Amino acid sequence: MALSKKEQSTLKQTRLRNLKRKYSKMIRDPALVEECIEMKVDIDSLERELKSL
Repeated sequence: MALSKKEQSTLKQTRLRNLKRKYSKMIRDPALVEECIEMKVDIDSLERELKSL
């Protein structure tokens, strides 16, 4: 069963919110810079997807 556009949007918004929350905690630790860069790429791509919906 496929999800409707509204359901997809809601799931992506939730994922984005959770990623941002995790990113804000991880960015404080200098040892996690690589993971933060990858996470920021994910955040940016999700924001672009949400704008295109």
